[in-house]
Amino acid sequence: MYTQYNMNQAFLPLELSDYLAPNHIVFQVNNFVEQLDEHILDQFYKREGRPAYHPLILLKALLFAYIEKTFSGRTIEKMMQENIPMKWLVADTEISYRTINRFRSSELCASILENLFVEFKLFLVQQELISDNVVFIDGTKIEADANKYSFVWKRATDKFYASLKAKEMAYYRNEILPTVEKEIIKDE
Repeated sequence: MYTQYNMNQAFLPLELSDYLAPNHIVFQVNNFVEQLDEHILDQFYKREGRPAYHPLILLKALLFAYIEKTFSGRTIEKMMQENIPMKWLVADTEISYRTINRFRSSELCASILENLFVEFKLFLVQQELISDNVVFIDGTKIEADANKYSFVWKRATDKFYASLKAKEMAYYRNEILPTVEKEIIKDE
């Protein structure tokens, strides 16, 4: 015997957030982007032409997509159509991949995204969702013959913590940004 199913809509999806776990990362992305100073986004405002999508929606979508390791504009557009957390985050707005790529290719957006990448980590630390005393970019070699010289000591981690932030920025520029640019070219 099979369970009954019906392809007709049996209920109304009143609130998309009801389908999400209360601790879903999408809520932190929303809180982080909403607390940004909107004056930095004033340069996106155009008085003529069709009303534009709000830059906060696009920033939320990009930040969440990057967290989900999604860099293609077409895939981000598909997430807006099919992914419940993304639909909630962008208020059920569907934005074309061309608009997404045009937005993130702009010089202003590129500088904002680079700073958001590092600031979002600091935001998560302030919210006590992650601990910054265990955030490292792994470069450890473990040898078969482990001894006291093959481990990373706390003094060494404290000494190099200042350079970690610079490495995070470099990681964004060298790893994430080229992937994004490659996906933008592929989308065209």
